[in-house]
Amino acid sequence: MKTRRFNYHGYPLTESYFNAMLNRGHTEGSADYYARLVKKVESYMIICGISNINEEVANSFFEWWVDKSNPSADLQKRMTVILRRLEQMISGDVIDYSLPRKIPLSLPGHIQLSIDAFEDFLSRYKGLKPDTIRNQTDAVQRFFAVNSISCLKDISLSHIEYGFTQSGQKEVYKSAMRKYLDFLFEEGIIETDLGEVLPMILPRIPNSYPLPSVYTDEEIRAILGSIDRSTVQGSRDFAILLLASSLGIRASDICEMTLEAINFVKNELCFIQKKTSVPLTLPLLPDVKEALLGYLGCRKINSTDEPIFIQCRAPYHKLTRMGIWTIMRRYLKQSGVDPGHRKRGTHALRSSLASSMVREQVPYYAVQKILGHESLQSTKNYVRIDIGRLREFTLPVPEAYGRFDAFLKGGETRCESSKASLPQRSSPI
Repeated sequence: MKTRRFNYHGYPLTESYFNAMLNRGHTEGSADYYARLVKKVESYMIICGISNINEEVANSFFEWWVDKSNPSADLQKRMTVILRRLEQMISGDVIDYSLPRKIPLSLPGHIQLSIDAFEDFLSRYKGLKPDTIRNQTDAVQRFFAVNSISCLKDISLSHIEYGFTQSGQKEVYKSAMRKYLDFLFEEGIIETDLGEVLPMILPRIPNSYPLPSVYTDEEIRAILGSIDRSTVQGSRDFAILLLASSLGIRASDICEMTLEAINFVKNELCFIQKKTSVPLTLPLLPDVKEALLGYLGCRKINSTDEPIFIQCRAPYHKLTRMGIWTIMRRYLKQSGVDPGHRKRGTHALRSSLASSMVREQVPYYAVQKILGHESLQSTKNYVRIDIGRLREFTLPVPEAYGRFDAFLKGGETRCESSKASLPQRSSPI
């Protein structure tokens, strides 16, 4: 290995981690940043006389470190990643380099066991999708995180109301807590059916769809035109934004797209949607096909089930939804298009495609099929943004007549004339 300025003498675990990061293609600066975090863990182990790290040691260190240093939430998240990787490194397992969604909450054992059982219940008997189950269990965990509850039997209506006020996704909270409380009641863990009472004590949330963000055809052309397609990154970004704007493919499905999904002979795209788990087949339009071939000509792919859209720098992981959002935001700024209050992710391109199809009077069922919507209501939502078309169906304001006409002209109404004719009472004083 080449000579470097980083010295971890006396810290073999830190040295091993640093080398592992370098072997994965990370820069020395990035490897050193994470190695410094590992060194904090190893120093703690040396002071405590610990030779191996396990879950108990990791939790003990984490509590000590948070209490001592009061680190930011982002730094805490990075440290949980380090601790997980160290456990895998020492045990000889394959190291998982993915990032967790959030810092795991530390809940009492019996409460966490009830949430685990609830998660299994949702999976087995409710048939919910994994993302929905995760959102529901996360909502329940946050309920316990904001309330000081040591026993499940102590859950009260005031706890439920307070959890509702602290929740950022109130509709998810209501749905999750009702299912969870029903589960506890049916299992005999709590004596009162709080799930039945929950809708009565929490305010009703209007079931409304937010107005989709839409960009005009001219704005989309400007965004695509601002991409330098002579580079590998540019050809990748152009293909991604074209998939979103021309076919309305979600960012989550673009991230997972493989060569297996693309049939260049039949000119088709066939894949299972990540959000709905429903298969979707779309035509491979000529400009989209050209963009994909241009990118794939610069990209070496080892297998047909490997995601085709990856980072342009080491360690060459597949792109995430946040990565695609960053790409859209970059070219939005570069093109000079002013988004105003509109959203700036690729979902706005999907909404724009839906809006243009509705504007061109494409039948709803065809729009639903292209976008892969499970509900026709989701498709009809795009009618609201076609203001020009809606104006064609406006009705003329009827002329006023009778008492209403008199009222508009400033005349007396019947109520006012009746009050004027009433006899005046004399004061009793």
